[in-house]
Amino acid sequence: MSDVKNSGSIPTDLDRTWTGHEAAYAACQAWAKKQGYALYTCKSSYKGSKKYRRISCKHHGVPRNQDELPEAVPGPTAIIVDSQGNSVSSTEVKKHNKKHSQHNGCPFQLMLRPLRKDSLEWRVVSITNRHNHRPALDVTTYPIHRRFDNKTEHLVIQMVESGFKDGAIATLLTEQGSLVKAKDIANLRQKRFSNDPGDLMFKLIRALENDGYDVRFSTKQEDGKSYLQSLFFAHTVTK
Repeated sequence: MSDVKNSGSIPTDLDRTWTGHEAAYAACQAWAKKQGYALYTCKSSYKGSKKYRRISCKHHGVPRNQDELPEAVPGPTAIIVDSQGNSVSSTEVKKHNKKHSQHNGCPFQLMLRPLRKDSLEWRVVSITNRHNHRPALDVTTYPIHRRFDNKTEHLVIQMVESGFKDGAIATLLTEQGSLVKAKDIANLRQKRFSNDPGDLMFKLIRALENDGYDVRFSTKQEDGKSYLQSLFFAHTVTK
């Protein structure tokens, strides 16, 4: 049968098989979403006899070193006045755009494996079903739960190309039960480039993001059009 390990009781909704690891991952993500959590693939291998896909909570992992503040940027100016209301001196307040890491060492993990090395059927073989934080009151705070499926993405691209505004597109999708926000439409716009007519780089970026990669790119703006110049990506778990 399978190599199910007794590292935790597998929930009833996940105690089954799926055709392909993508279908299995989607089911695990949907299960987590109902409980107010979000998951991502932290490590995987789809070659050889030991195929697997390890899935963790979005808060899994060790936060980056935050001892050093990022470079200070100009902030508001503090003006000192005398009793007559005359300006005596002014001081520009420096502020730090410091973002705190989402990684807090959450122990939740589950492992997906095929039933056999040559099988197309995948299942959960082990789970550490424990979080060190509370579930989100609003799951839309996790961008992964606002991502487009293929059908919705195609519709959004059509509407973008037809000249619809981000807010109008988001309103339509909300009426259809989607969790997508206007900023998600704006993000999609930024990933479509004038020098990528076949949307190959757009599809690559989306695929990398879905696999848990942090993707950065630089563009050049010219005549109201955006041209991709460079692309960088790294996985959130590098060891």
